[in-house]
Amino acid sequence: MIPQPQSVTSLLVKAGSRRREKMRKSFAAIIAFVLVLPVAPRTLLAQEGQEGDEDVVPKFIEWLKSGNALIRLSAVKLLGEKRDQRAVTPLIDTLKDDDVRVRTETCIALSKIERTRKSSPATKPLTEVLLKDPEENVRKEAAIALGKIEDKKAKDALAKSMGEDKSNDVKHESAFSLAVLEDTRAVDFLIKELKDKDEGKRQDAAGGLGILKAKKAVEPLIESLKDKSKNVRSEVLRALGKIGDQKAIDPTIKLLKDEELDVRAQSALVLGDFKAKKAILPLASLFQDEERYARCAAAVALGGIGDKDATPALIKALSDTEKDVRLLVIDALEKIKDVKALEVLKKVAADDPSEAVRKKAQTAIAKIEG
Repeated sequence: MIPQPQSVTSLLVKAGSRRREKMRKSFAAIIAFVLVLPVAPRTLLAQEGQEGDEDVVPKFIEWLKSGNALIRLSAVKLLGEKRDQRAVTPLIDTLKDDDVRVRTETCIALSKIERTRKSSPATKPLTEVLLKDPEENVRKEAAIALGKIEDKKAKDALAKSMGEDKSNDVKHESAFSLAVLEDTRAVDFLIKELKDKDEGKRQDAAGGLGILKAKKAVEPLIESLKDKSKNVRSEVLRALGKIGDQKAIDPTIKLLKDEELDVRAQSALVLGDFKAKKAILPLASLFQDEERYARCAAAVALGGIGDKDATPALIKALSDTEKDVRLLVIDALEKIKDVKALEVLKKVAADDPSEAVRKKAQTAIAKIEG
């Protein structure tokens, strides 16, 4: 199967994952059950794992009322994994649990069940937790949850938390969630965080500014292209690409020579998004990169620019040793539709060792000619 440019591009440079997005596997909760549950509940869990058909959600909801905090905690985690709407109201009640661990995990569970619902009965209770809970970690998870739910009714509470919470971590999460909700009140805070000592916060700040397409942030983001962290530099590049300010083109071209593959590839993709003709020659030089992902990114970028000045470099790159690179080069030539590429494409269609490449060349020839 011939890879499509979009799918290959997504493999080239993964979006910067946030530190807080750690996998919380349900086996941890199951281990807790084994340690603390009586025989009957353990049996129910075992049956669920074997049969998969029994509706255990009501039983997990019942365990939210247990006098044992570890049982309540495990029930909350499992309900989060189930993502069943029936658990929302009982979990909202659990936000008032005496145990800080239970309240923290309840915020996480609600964020899983209500993710991207835009309007949720959990929004108001979570904003109350955000503004009033005495425990920092609970407030932080409430802020994260509100961003994941994406209910705009949470904006004012998040803005208040960003400005007034005593914890910098809670302020940070509130600001990022506010950015997710496309509220520009987060811009100044996030610009300041580009210089935070914590790498994850700097990365988040760049990501949030990109979401907001904050023109005000262009110069601070360009300065952050010098960040010592490759993850931050890559996220800054993505943000600048989203904002689309032409002032970012020259600094981005410089990063085509970055020591980190992720940064070189992301720079290329951003230049393609900019359709920056002045980047054609620098991008062509990336075909000499020893890493195939960088060469793939160069092909995608030149196809995105779509200018016939890129044809000679792309024709030369048809001799690349990697099939994936050749496929993307052909795709770029197909987009540019330069008849000067037809002769070499016909040779590729006849002689390339890869059937996928030969078929892709045939398709490109048909589109260029017709």
